[in-house]
Amino acid sequence: MRDAADPLLEAAAWLGELTPQALLCFAPDGRVVAANAAFEALGGAQHLDELAPAFQRLLGWRAEGPVPELLEPDGQWRAEGLVADAHGRAHHLFVRVRCSPDGAHLAALLEDQGGHHERDLARQAELDSVLVGIVTVGALGIEWMNRPARRMFGAHLAHCVGRSLEIVAGPEPGHPLRHPQRFASLAEGEAASFECLIHALDGRNFWVAGNAVATGQGEARRLTFALLDIDRRREAEARLEAAHASLARIIDAAPLAITLHDARTHGVERANQAAADIAGRQPEDLVGAPPEAIFGPASARGLAADIERALRADIGAVIERELRAGAGAAERVWDLRLLHLGGNSQDVAAGDAGQVLIVASDVTAQRAAEAERLRDAIAQRELLVREVHHRIKNNLQGVAGLLQGAAARRPELAEPIREAVGQVNAIAQVYGLRVGAAGALPLLGVLQAVVGSLGRVHGRVLQCEAAPGVERWLLPEAEAIPIALTLNELVTNAIKHGAPNAVHCRVDAARDGASVSIVNAGRLPAGFESDGGADASGSGLGLVRALLPRRGTKLTIEQRDTKVLARVELRAPAVTEAA
Repeated sequence: MRDAADPLLEAAAWLGELTPQALLCFAPDGRVVAANAAFEALGGAQHLDELAPAFQRLLGWRAEGPVPELLEPDGQWRAEGLVADAHGRAHHLFVRVRCSPDGAHLAALLEDQGGHHERDLARQAELDSVLVGIVTVGALGIEWMNRPARRMFGAHLAHCVGRSLEIVAGPEPGHPLRHPQRFASLAEGEAASFECLIHALDGRNFWVAGNAVATGQGEARRLTFALLDIDRRREAEARLEAAHASLARIIDAAPLAITLHDARTHGVERANQAAADIAGRQPEDLVGAPPEAIFGPASARGLAADIERALRADIGAVIERELRAGAGAAERVWDLRLLHLGGNSQDVAAGDAGQVLIVASDVTAQRAAEAERLRDAIAQRELLVREVHHRIKNNLQGVAGLLQGAAARRPELAEPIREAVGQVNAIAQVYGLRVGAAGALPLLGVLQAVVGSLGRVHGRVLQCEAAPGVERWLLPEAEAIPIALTLNELVTNAIKHGAPNAVHCRVDAARDGASVSIVNAGRLPAGFESDGGADASGSGLGLVRALLPRRGTKLTIEQRDTKVLARVELRAPAVTEAA
């Protein structure tokens, strides 16, 4: 080989430089006629003929000899590719070929890229900056990998070049990287997707999602693999799946009735055993059924409205309501919670509004206990109120008795004291009526109590009549005492200014209220006006006007032949109608 120094020197001159790099000289028939020591060290071959076929394939050599068309316009030809040496090691070579001036020889300068493409900085920077591992595979195995792919494989590029992708396929017999023939049918530019477990050379195992793209044809055919590490995603999916399974077990075992409904159709997508027990069916039989299949047909409209309310509410907002199903002893009370589980933006754009979760808790026993406690509290309150009213009545009657005693001792004060006694008794009679009743008092009962009390105080016989229908008119608690005092004053005036035993009281009913008429024999003073313009009766009517409620009442006093008529008209809110 050293005897070929002159052709090598000539070849170096043809290439325009003397170089320590690997150098070959070809004869016109394609034989390698000379090579320098750098080439021998690179190839590791004892005979040039062992490597000649590989280089001829790389250079696209033809049997009939060198083809001038291979050369570029500048008289050179460039190629790049993978060549294996006698020891099976792969070398990524950059080759420059030039023909001698006389056409007798071809000289080839070989630069070993070492599989790293160190010289192609722009391409390396571009591919190494992506997060996806990129691997190029040719006929002799792996040709090149970017940095993310090297990190995935856990090895340097030099350790992987020329080897099959099976080095990271692990022991699985069906691993996609163990069967490259599955990608053999890919047409140029066509891609195939897969997911597999990578067994890195440094001992790590992780999942990747990959795409394989075919380029070139024949010996120039390459497969480029793009690998994305999805191990974290799969771990998250596994954790999420485990969480869903755990949640499903909890939901199925929960004593609450839990159902998941499609937001658009309201149909049941999933139901736990508690919900199925309510419906008397199996959970799988409820799938697709409307929500009223669980709570009964009477709940259909209400449940549909509740689901729509949940859909209009913010995502995560809880809608609460109480649902009663059944009647009588079979009535059940459910506490419902509705939660809108909204879909993502793509789901909403596709017409999927998500799901609605309904959680129902049977609170029938709880509500019954609460109602019982409320009834007990009301009964206790009524008992206490009756006791208080009874004591007030007794105390007022005691005050009236004291006043009557004072009148007997002081005859000169008997008349004003008698009026005060009548007023105290009127209030006492109202409290006496409240002892046996709660809330509003009957208007007729109040009038009869006042008239009876005044008759006993004044020693008179007073008549009191009631027209049909007056029983339905009641005096509210707040108005009972003022109206009782008003009636007391009017009846007292009638007794004072009328003939003995000639006072007549009557209650009449109207469509929107009632009226009380008090008639006595007598005459009104000249120029009397019931609105107070000329009050002939002094402070009596003044007290009436002060006591009479401002709303729903009207007082008129007029002369009717030889009798005086005092009339109190009562409308709401001074009176209320019994239910």
